[in-house]
Amino acid sequence: MAAQGRVSVTASVVSGPPLRHIGSELTTFSWLAALLRAGFDARASIIQPEAGTLDGFTREGIPVHHASTLVAEMPDVLICHADYAYDARFAGQHRPGTKVVLVAHNSRENVEDGVRLTRHDLLVATSQATLDELGAAGALWPGVPTLVVHPPAPAVRVINPDRRGDRFTLINLAPSKGSGLFLKLAQLMPDIRFLGIEGGYGGPATAQLAALPNVRVEAHVPQAEMGDAAWRHTRVLLMPSAHESWGMVGAEALAHGIPVIASPTPGLIENLGDAGVFIDPADTAQWAAAIRRMTDPTVYAKSSARAASQAASRPKESSQLFVDAIRRLADAPPADQRR
Repeated sequence: MAAQGRVSVTASVVSGPPLRHIGSELTTFSWLAALLRAGFDARASIIQPEAGTLDGFTREGIPVHHASTLVAEMPDVLICHADYAYDARFAGQHRPGTKVVLVAHNSRENVEDGVRLTRHDLLVATSQATLDELGAAGALWPGVPTLVVHPPAPAVRVINPDRRGDRFTLINLAPSKGSGLFLKLAQLMPDIRFLGIEGGYGGPATAQLAALPNVRVEAHVPQAEMGDAAWRHTRVLLMPSAHESWGMVGAEALAHGIPVIASPTPGLIENLGDAGVFIDPADTAQWAAAIRRMTDPTVYAKSSARAASQAASRPKESSQLFVDAIRRLADAPPADQRR
């Protein structure tokens, strides 16, 4: 146990804020903050630190260290993203008393392999769709508890429609997020103004996209700066993702009363509900038609109202589910669940 008898919890992540700002890591840091508030000795261990961060730093009260320190300071509870579960495997081999929590932010092959191959005491999925897909793939361990904890709901802060932007926005210009379709739409609709914001991964915008006169491209920005960089300029958020297990930017758009046109992935359907307009990303013509409909003030007003209503209906304390699960796990006797 940690000093003063507090339960020590370490989350092993690839990176995180302020080094980069992507949904899975932002969610994990929000859970660490909730654990810290609840009295746990919570910290983060980053696998791929950027230059100048090897000595560690503090993020909103959370100590952040390089992964090399994890071996010497093995915690009572180790949290790992399933697709980067190397440290969890080490914990299972060298300190059986450490409880291992795997977090599945999606169900893609590397996540499925991590769940299937790593000894763990609890699996947390960030959407029911992800948990169902892992179950269908036969990756779940018999007898190991599972839990769905949605990413924290953003605060509802609907923008006055009279002050809302006029851009149709894609956040993260990676091909997997639909940058190819985004380029086609911008080329097909020169009278529509688009905004593309580079993500925390996936590389910069293509020169072809950046050269279009109806497209503005912005660099990747921290979450705290998204209001000025994205939301005050955005009329509609576009999410033509090939894969999306939840989509934090979609939830953020709804909280601003901004409609979302999205791929019909199970995670996005779970997240956006009736507020989403779902179209196959292979159907460029239907996407163009949906964008054109959103220029109608009556259609837009109804869509914006649905977005705000969906945002207002979200539970605000999802992180408490995670805290309660970690507390139960820390109190439980060790279990040998190795294959």
